[in-house]
Parts: sequence; C-alpha cells; structure tokens
Amino acid sequence: MRVPRRGWRKFAGARVAVWISLAVAAAVACGNPGGADAPGYSGCGNICRGLVGKRNRPRGVDPPPVGTDAIPGIDFAHPRPPPAPLRDVVPGELVRVPAGPFWMGSDEVPDEAPRHRVVLPEFFIERTEVSVGQFRRFVAAGAYDDPTFWSRDGWAWRLETGARPLLPEQRDAMPMTNVSFYEAEAYAAWAGRRLPTEAEWEKAARGTDGRRFPWGNESDPTRSHHWLYKLAPPIFSDLAWPVASGRSGASPYGVLHMAGNVWEWTAGNYSGTGYRPADNLTRSVPSGPWRTIRGGAWTTLLSYQRTTAREPAHPGERRPTLGFRCAADTAPPDRNSQAHGVSPRAGGRP
Repeated sequence: MRVPRRGWRKFAGARVAVWISLAVAAAVACGNPGGADAPGYSGCGNICRGLVGKRNRPRGVDPPPVGTDAIPGIDFAHPRPPPAPLRDVVPGELVRVPAGPFWMGSDEVPDEAPRHRVVLPEFFIERTEVSVGQFRRFVAAGAYDDPTFWSRDGWAWRLETGARPLLPEQRDAMPMTNVSFYEAEAYAAWAGRRLPTEAEWEKAARGTDGRRFPWGNESDPTRSHHWLYKLAPPIFSDLAWPVASGRSGASPYGVLHMAGNVWEWTAGNYSGTGYRPADNLTRSVPSGPWRTIRGGAWTTLLSYQRTTAREPAHPGERRPTLGFRCAADTAPPDRNSQAHGVSPRAGGRP
C-alpha cells in the first residue's frame, strides 16, 4: 500500500528528529571539547571530536575502528568489567615529582608546539583523580557554600548560575565529574592544595624522557581506560573507572589515569595557538575565557590520551567526562591527612 505523501512527510520528520537527538546525545556523552566558539575550532566539527579525535591529530596513534579483529588484546565479545579499587592506593595521596628539567610539548600538533625544555621546582601531585567521596566531604563540611574558598570569578559564577554540586549516589570510589573549573578550584583551596599547572601535569604524566604516553611511546589501549573495550559506543554507557585503579597505565612517578578515564582541569589558559615556553616556568594565573584540560577520557581515542594533548574548556562548563586532581608545593606532615584524601584548611584562600 502506498504511503500518502502527508503521512510520509510526518514519518520523515520523525526520522530527522531521531537523528538530531542522537547527534546531540553523542556530543554530550563524549564531552566534545570547547564549543562552536572555542579557539582553533569551528561549528559542527566539535560534535564528533570526542569520538574521532582532532582533525589534525597525529597519524598512527589510534587503533582500527570497533568491529575489526586487528586490535591485539581486546575481546569485543567479552568486554572487561570495571576493576576493583587497588587496596594499596589511597585517594588523594600525594606523589613527589623531583625538581629538574623535562621535555614539554610536541611539534606534531599546532596547539602543542613548540617542543621545549622546561625546568620545574619540586612539587607534589595526587596519585588519583579526586573521587566522588572526597568531593562529598567537601560539600558536607559546608565549604561549597563558603565564599572564602572560591575565587572572585568562581563565586560570581556560583551566584549567577545558582549551581549546586552534582553528587551521584553510591559512586564514592569513582572520579568526581560534572564539576566546573571554579568548583575544582574551590575544592583544592579547601583541601590546602591547588590545581596543577600544565607543565606540572605534563611532567607528572610523561617523566623526563619525553614519552608520548604515560607508559611509553607506543599506543596501547590495554593500558588506558578506553572505550574500545566495550561492545557499544560510548554514547550508550557511563563507564568511568574507580580512581584507585589502572596500575598498568601509571606514569613514571606512579600517577594513575593520566591517559583516559576522565579529562582533567589544569590551571593553564588556552589560546589555541600553542604556548610560549616562559608561560610554563611560573605559576599559572587563570585568565581569559578558556582553560586547558588534559588526559582524554574513556570516550576518546588514544590521540587525545597522549601526554602532550591539550583541549579547551570554558571554566563554568560541566561534563560527565571531566574531572580533576590536585597538586601541592609540599607534602602533608603525616599519612593520616592523606587517608582522607585532603588536608583541609580552616578557611580562606592561599
């Protein structure tokens, strides 16, 4: 029976609506970096970048698409379940990164250039991403509603948006996501810490030998939390791993999930045109409309998970694939403060 033209048009409209809905869901699920006006990017290209990587990403990094049998070590018929948290890893534990030079950046992609030598003083960085449980303690202590822990811009954002913390139930071991730069900054101030600079983040991820991934120079999806391990595309699931997991993908300093799992906020500003070496020799002062996020997420291809990859995000932005970890100039006096993942201050900002 022939479908009347009017009915066909209704059916076609419904089909278009379904495809538009799927496209929007994909953009949200993969945490597309930046937006239509993000520096260095344009329009619809951003919708799928979380899935396919940069248009100018390095070649030879990403494995073949899902559905092939050419990826060693991956069994698509039996995707691996989330691992249990490591018993010897305490969320919030600080790792020492010695003073000295390292190679920062890459000449492979314009916004990562130039490759240059940076000398950093000793610093400490958290072995794990901040967990939901740690952020829950920050909120329970009343610090989320205390302006003394927020920057001026952060508190203005808080008042303007009426933002409240998005704390999922029964997920305390998982990374805290859907958190803005301002919220991450306030948590760090309450914990007596700060967000890492880009230089600190990159040295903690790659060490001093200039490696492309935390584990070495070769891409290896078995070492990072990567969506190729799942039968379904990432649009259909929310499968971040516990912060205290992923030892095989640890950095030279033993820092976990510097490749994959969730993107991480840094204190670095993003312009889309690379950076000047001198910008990374001093403490970053957040300014401008964009911050730099690092590390990729479980939704992204391995090209996003290189130690040099940089992406823009608006400081007020929240994503289900974006979290953070903290850094510090000195270690806490004893392990008891580390056991709670924070060393809270009485009040005020640094």
